[in-house]
Amino acid sequence: PDHFALVAIDSVAAGTTRIVILRRAGQVVAEIFPAEPLRGGALGAITYQTPGRLLVSYWAGWGWVGNKEIYAIDFAGNILQGPIPTPGLQGFEGLVELRSGLLAGADGKSGKLHFMDANYNYLPERDRELPFGVGVFRPAGMAWQGNAENYLLNYWPEEGSSIFSIPVTLDSISQIADLAAVGYWNAYRLAYMADEERIAVVHRNGPRAI
Repeated sequence: PDHFALVAIDSVAAGTTRIVILRRAGQVVAEIFPAEPLRGGALGAITYQTPGRLLVSYWAGWGWVGNKEIYAIDFAGNILQGPIPTPGLQGFEGLVELRSGLLAGADGKSGKLHFMDANYNYLPERDRELPFGVGVFRPAGMAWQGNAENYLLNYWPEEGSSIFSIPVTLDSISQIADLAAVGYWNAYRLAYMADEERIAVVHRNGPRAI
């Protein structure tokens, strides 16, 4: 009791996912190396579930690619139950057990809270919306377009890289360039050249270009 459990990843390439147990002051008192496939993958969320088990969300693949599942493990890292599918959901970046026994999960992408019963049955009627701003997810670059008093933002929705314009009021968004449509799926940072009224965008690879 009275400790924190923290997911830690030393190296994506090595796949050394583990769970660190800490005192409130930050001292590490134990490490849990979960069984495969969890140890070689990405864990997005962790919570304690009564009685005496940990629930983790697992991404079968790095980033936003692959299946999103939940596993129950013990404090030795053994899998007690799973994979528990989360059909139609985008995977959990946060999990918590409520006093009622229900489980609440924060969807890492849609801005929703999803609920499950103690047996991990999804309860869609309990979904709660968590709207935030104009719905921009995973921004990769931003610049200031002073002559129009807009922010320029490059972010990656499902269909690929695009550039959007957002006013200083932060209450609307409009697409000004669909980069994926012309073959640039991996666009990243951007800058605005005011004198020429042009936008420069870095494309990281395939091709590497500006």
